[in-house]
Amino acid sequence: MSTPRSEDSKSFRKLHFKFGNYKLRYAWVSQRGYYPEDLDKRNQDAHISAEAFGESKGIRDCALFGVFDGHGKLGDHCAIFTRDHMPNMLLKELAKGPPEKLSVEESYTNTFLEVNNALHERVDIDDSLSGTTAITVLFHKGTIYVANVGDSRAIIGEERNGKLVAFPLSSDQTPFRKDERDRCKAAGAVVANMDQMDGIEPMHEEWEQGEGGEDDDTGDPPRIWLRHKALPGCAFTRSIGDAVGEQVGVFARPEVLVKDLTENDKYVLIASDGVWEFLTNQTVIKMVASYKSPLKACKAVVNEAYKLWLQYDVRTDDITMIAIYLEDTGGLARAHA
Repeated sequence: MSTPRSEDSKSFRKLHFKFGNYKLRYAWVSQRGYYPEDLDKRNQDAHISAEAFGESKGIRDCALFGVFDGHGKLGDHCAIFTRDHMPNMLLKELAKGPPEKLSVEESYTNTFLEVNNALHERVDIDDSLSGTTAITVLFHKGTIYVANVGDSRAIIGEERNGKLVAFPLSSDQTPFRKDERDRCKAAGAVVANMDQMDGIEPMHEEWEQGEGGEDDDTGDPPRIWLRHKALPGCAFTRSIGDAVGEQVGVFARPEVLVKDLTENDKYVLIASDGVWEFLTNQTVIKMVASYKSPLKACKAVVNEAYKLWLQYDVRTDDITMIAIYLEDTGGLARAHA
């Protein structure tokens, strides 16, 4: 198997471009996690930032951003495979018709399912117990389309009554969500945390999801298991890959959110769950707003997340964040008139 490309330590790229009725400036940072038992462990996060997305197919005023958080033994391969194949698959779907709300949602769904099937078919990547989350944000003129599987997250910072407020653009798909665990249970899954599986704690479903889609801060979250087998132990309910989990409802069908941007929207942030483990949506938006540079904002948030991981745990997760600054947005009001 060829060695996948991977970012070690901190990596970043900063660009800005203008299209439609507003300008975007963005940057990203990816920080490899610290694992004391495996100091050379690869960064399993991957990401994409594609301005002028779709121009080769005649699609104008589009940009695509995404974060892919791999997990399992071959999680880095799964994340990189998804990053490398999803854009072209999405373009093929979008080229079937003009980017409209219903067609984009259908195109996204078809793309995620197609990438998942293609990963299953790869003989050099065993995705039985490995996979990746995937969250992407497609900008088309004055509208964004957010497609998500897993527990990476996108949020938006909006000015309301003189204050900057964070709003989720995705909902973490984990067993904390009753609708998600009920769906997996209907497919035959057992939902339990580790202590319950070990008989230390009685079986229950007294898990709650916090405001804004933020899970509680337990170190022993509910997981998805096969009946009569201690596999796969997924702490998420949707992913790309994870063929074993797919048997009990852990599938690749995304949830898609469509939002028209307004002149009050200032920031779009996309990050792997390493950011959100100890930081709330509002805290992250407030931090970002204190920096004029999206690169400095990414560095600050990733550094703070890394520090908090080491404060509360002996390791850190891989941490990746893309910060997109929306500027010159006055024309958006006319665009949606």
